[in-house]
Amino acid sequence: MKKTSTMLSVALCFLFISCLFAHDTENVSPVFMTGINDIEVIDDYVYCAYANGFIILDVSNPADPVRTGEIDIPGGTAEVSISGSYAFAAGWESGLWIIDISNPSKPTLAGSCRKPDYVCGVCCLDGYAYAACGYSGLQIIDVADPANPKLTGSINTPGYAFGVYVSGGYVYVADLDEGLQIVDISDPANPILTGNYDMQGYACDIFVAGSYAYIAGGFSGFHIIDISNPANPFLAGKNEGFYPEDIYVKDNYAYIANGALNSGLLIVDTSNPANPKLIGNLKTPEWDKGVYISDDYAYVVDCSGLYIIDKSNPANPKLVGNHITNHIEKDYSAEGDIYIPGSEEHLITDYSQDARDFVLKDNYCYATGRSGDDQWQPFLFKADTNGVEEWFYEYGPWTVYDAAYAITNTNDDGFILAGKVQPESGYSDDDILLLKVNSYGDTIWHQEHDLAGTAYNGNGFDRLWDIMELDNGDFVGCGTITERDFPFDIDIYPYSHKDAGLIKFNSLGDIIWIKYYGDTISTETARCCHQTSDGGFILTGYYDYHYVGINQLYVVKTDSSGNAEWERTYGDQDKWHIGYWVDETSDGNFIIAGEIETDQELDAWVLKISSSNGDIIWERMFGDQYIDTFRNGILTTSENMLIAGFTNANNEEHTDAWLVELDSHGNYLCEMLEGENDTSEYFIGIKGTINNKYILVGNKSEPKFPFLIMSDLSNCEAMMYYYLPGDVNMVNGIWPPTVIGGDVTFLVNYFKGSPSSNPCCMHNPSANPPAGQYFWASSDMNGDCIILGSDVIRLVNYFRGFGIIEYCEEYQPLWLSAYEANTYSEPTGWPNCNTAPLSNRIIPSDSDK
Repeated sequence: MKKTSTMLSVALCFLFISCLFAHDTENVSPVFMTGINDIEVIDDYVYCAYANGFIILDVSNPADPVRTGEIDIPGGTAEVSISGSYAFAAGWESGLWIIDISNPSKPTLAGSCRKPDYVCGVCCLDGYAYAACGYSGLQIIDVADPANPKLTGSINTPGYAFGVYVSGGYVYVADLDEGLQIVDISDPANPILTGNYDMQGYACDIFVAGSYAYIAGGFSGFHIIDISNPANPFLAGKNEGFYPEDIYVKDNYAYIANGALNSGLLIVDTSNPANPKLIGNLKTPEWDKGVYISDDYAYVVDCSGLYIIDKSNPANPKLVGNHITNHIEKDYSAEGDIYIPGSEEHLITDYSQDARDFVLKDNYCYATGRSGDDQWQPFLFKADTNGVEEWFYEYGPWTVYDAAYAITNTNDDGFILAGKVQPESGYSDDDILLLKVNSYGDTIWHQEHDLAGTAYNGNGFDRLWDIMELDNGDFVGCGTITERDFPFDIDIYPYSHKDAGLIKFNSLGDIIWIKYYGDTISTETARCCHQTSDGGFILTGYYDYHYVGINQLYVVKTDSSGNAEWERTYGDQDKWHIGYWVDETSDGNFIIAGEIETDQELDAWVLKISSSNGDIIWERMFGDQYIDTFRNGILTTSENMLIAGFTNANNEEHTDAWLVELDSHGNYLCEMLEGENDTSEYFIGIKGTINNKYILVGNKSEPKFPFLIMSDLSNCEAMMYYYLPGDVNMVNGIWPPTVIGGDVTFLVNYFKGSPSSNPCCMHNPSANPPAGQYFWASSDMNGDCIILGSDVIRLVNYFRGFGIIEYCEEYQPLWLSAYEANTYSEPTGWPNCNTAPLSNRIIPSDSDK
């Protein structure tokens, strides 16, 4: 029979020890009262000593533990022991509590004993409860009548009685700094101290199996004591590399709840007590506090909840299920839903959260970002396609401003979150954060990397904006990293020592290599990276000369080892440009989306560039006045582009979430807007389909929280921005173009002609073509150069789009943006519209565009 105290985590051990010397235990218990503190498993139920009292979990399905019953106890409970139909719970200063558990769905209080002083641990056997009571030592309570427990006997131990185990007529007491105490209880009314072992450390918890006592010593490590002669126990073996808080021993294996953060369950082979060996490990998110073994499962509790682990292969334990007690489980799908024609939108949570990236897996959306205002924490939530939150985790905090900016799926069904941690010391003191979690959101490991070290007075700037997993299980992330050998005074140029970086990590988050891109006088950053078909990488972001706040769009192409093959900047040096998304097209070239500064403030920008040298193949700008930007996109199977971002074209004060569909040449097809007049919304990205619907995630403001949209794009409308010679705005050089009734009349009159005067050749004044060059009036359907009603419809549709115009080159229609039309040099071989035969006129169909 096993029963011990499991309350002492690594950090808290220091606190408790300091309290010992102050002889002040009254202030200790509230520190430990976090989530589940201890468990015992009987059949299909887990009985839990809990921060708020006592709870029962049904684990008949280990993959899905369900809370079936609970009872509140003032001050919570530290430990639990089950005997028959009763649970005996150690209640710290409130004493011993006895709970009737004959009906697991409705536990009831059967009795209590307030006499024991400060009950830390309890073990019940044969009608007696043995309580570890701190400085009051061991107290023995007759509980044969649960409604009327009576103190029977007691003995002071030399230290602080913290854990107990009863076996073979002896009580084994974990007595903290006085080590192991062995008490003869053959006469419960007169317990006798029989033997002891001084560990030269601390005994926090204890388990007895056969002739050995296994002691969890916290910082003192793991000790195996030979107790074959209780009067003369001696050390059989130890491992001081562990930080055990609780132990359960079965079949020559010790299962250790390790107190170091994120270290989790340790499985140790104890077949040779003189040389205990670690053979298996499964990490949990927080400090482990308790462990219990039943059949093929290990039940482990840490500060976040219960974890059920398949231990059938001790060398490779696997998580089966969990029950989290410190996160919010709430369905928000019915709160504030907004219906969008052709799509479904769901608010994911009403907390103040800022989503930054998301992935899809098994018809679920997993989104990450950062929560909080005065202090940030990374979060991860799982939501189904109805917007129902399955679970929500916050991680850390490790510093003051911790954030996740990117997430990627892993080949073991988990996730990697990447971002930064930042202490309060300053804006430029960021370190890289990597966080590995399993499919339940449980922390497997977390790593922080300070690339600056002590350089630059500690003012490093290291953060990851994007992360991906490679086929071999390694990871590659890109972002902003501290520059090497910055040649200037950091106090004069406090933000210039930053390069774009590409970092390769192994599967545990250790750095394999780092590559830096940029020069020494400028700031560069990589906001997005993508592995290319040749095994290399393509990065995009911005280049800011001398950190003056004026960026050029920046692109780097590397080989598979991260060595730069070429790098390019795009845009004017005196304006703002950023690349946020990059992908590879089927022809091996690259698509980049971001933003560009124009006279209309910021416009969304898309470029297609050559993979061989970065030369622009084509570029497109989209937007109205104020701010328009693209942040993330996908390429469809038809080679179209769906690019998400935001615009405030409809409202100067607030932005709308914005999705635009473009064809493979960057021509505008349609768009979708989501927003309200009094709030701002923006998409963070689009990530493929579930049930033939695209999934988008964004944020709403005031307060900020994420939302999810499923859309089949049936509400993606083609907004009729026209670039027409009949548009009065464009004739006067005003953007954006608008076509109203008067413009159509002007247009029709402008395109009218007769066979005797340049038949069917029309001059476009707004495009300023070379003198004498004309354009086919391709909307003239019958060759008589007279435009009628049906022709006008054809003409308007033909010129539909942002800045679309058409000219004749080798009798083929081509389309150029307004920007290209104004910068395009005169081609050779343009046909003479006066002599070109009508048979060569091409009227493009919808499929041509």
